[in-house]
Amino acid sequence: MFSGFRANILSNFILQIWLFIGQLILIPVYIKYLGVEQYGLVGFYASLQSIFLLFDLGMSATITQEMAKECETLEKKQRIVNLTFTLECIFWGLSIISFVGLFLTAHLFAKSWFEDSNLSSDKIILSIKLMSFLLLFRLPLGLYMGAMTGLQQQAKLNYFSLFIELAKFISILISFYYFSSDIVTFLIIQIVFGIIMIFGLKIFVWVKINILKFKAIWSTNVLKEVQHFSLGVAGIAIVSILLTQADKIILMKFVSLKDFGYYTLAFSIASIPSKIVGTIATVFYPKLVKQFSLNNLTEMSRVYHEGCQFISILIIPVSVVLLFFTSNILNLWFSDIDLVNQIVFLVRIFVIGFLFNGFMTMPYYLQLTIQWTKLSFYKNIIAIIILVPLIYFLTVLYGIYGAVWFWLILNLLYLIFEIPIMHRMTLQKDMKLWYQNDILIPLTLVILFDFLFYELLNYFSISNLTVIVLCSFLVLIQIIILNMILKHNPISNFIRNNRLYES
Repeated sequence: MFSGFRANILSNFILQIWLFIGQLILIPVYIKYLGVEQYGLVGFYASLQSIFLLFDLGMSATITQEMAKECETLEKKQRIVNLTFTLECIFWGLSIISFVGLFLTAHLFAKSWFEDSNLSSDKIILSIKLMSFLLLFRLPLGLYMGAMTGLQQQAKLNYFSLFIELAKFISILISFYYFSSDIVTFLIIQIVFGIIMIFGLKIFVWVKINILKFKAIWSTNVLKEVQHFSLGVAGIAIVSILLTQADKIILMKFVSLKDFGYYTLAFSIASIPSKIVGTIATVFYPKLVKQFSLNNLTEMSRVYHEGCQFISILIIPVSVVLLFFTSNILNLWFSDIDLVNQIVFLVRIFVIGFLFNGFMTMPYYLQLTIQWTKLSFYKNIIAIIILVPLIYFLTVLYGIYGAVWFWLILNLLYLIFEIPIMHRMTLQKDMKLWYQNDILIPLTLVILFDFLFYELLNYFSISNLTVIVLCSFLVLIQIIILNMILKHNPISNFIRNNRLYES
């Protein structure tokens, strides 16, 4: 039998593999049937979703941390029930406000941001109104997913998500091929499965936390107990969302919807390797919280570095291969030379940015573990002051090819400045280990190996398909080698050892 930890990791891998396959199939389908402009509206919705997640106010992270703590007594169990109910009321209230606000202002968005679009104004307005419905059922999802993570029920969460994604995937394909292939159909399908997802998770969470049938009541006191941490996380989220969406907000004002579609497409492609990062980190996070609550800093350090190395082992080989063989992959994927020429440079820059961002995931969760939220808040404030004006001018001058540098520069600065500051606060002796063992050793080895492989393939005339097959084997070999040489051997531990991670 798998332990809870191993089951969570395994289910995360299964889900991410499926999402990866789904993206491989669906992104070309979206471009073929929706076109680049309508795909730009998909990117607009993604930005809207990120902006409206400001209303999370740190509540998802709070419920995760509170659920991860031991709840042996009846008093603590009642407290969790009250906390969940209270946060649930806040979440749904803010979601309704968001829905009404966006629905009523849909025509303003259509007129102010999409004037040069070839799409009809009526279709854009209808699409934005449908997006408001989708956000209504998307915003509270973070609360239930946070609760599932804190309860260490990621396996059930992932398998349910897998079922939803598979059904949605099939529905989109059937609809596009046999019925209607436009953005309105796409959004309606998203709404239907969004409703199923959120109410399914809501039922599971309440069944899990309220076995004893406590009466759930609004509790101001429990809000006061968690407000410091919650508001700290909210502060991070607000400045982080404003920062990470700045390039897209600026672009929507200064470039055409088609160019924004190219930018969104490149961003989506480059983000695929990083999808696995969050799922790994969310499995390790409750373990960090537990060890910190027990004041076991030695074990917390070990869990931290194992999580960092687990992420590096997976994300570095995939990202570096994608970086070297971007043109081969995109040409095989889309079979559209003009499209590939538009996005190949964007994808490469985004890939590097996402790689750096992946490295920073476990350090961020370590800060949440010790409830130190000031660093992330102030670093993003400084980044907004310095980088947003820079990106504004780059966008005005060079359009999407100027804005793309924002993501890379931002995450590179995190890598250089945030880590030393963080490790002065906690795990002071671990900074060198993080840079050297968790990042530089695997990154240097993979870059060197992939460069030699790239140069070797230049001597042969082979098809893109053959290149991709060879690259797949290359990635697999690199993952195995990195797991063998890195200290914590995280994948090996996952396969053979569950003693340290019993739930």
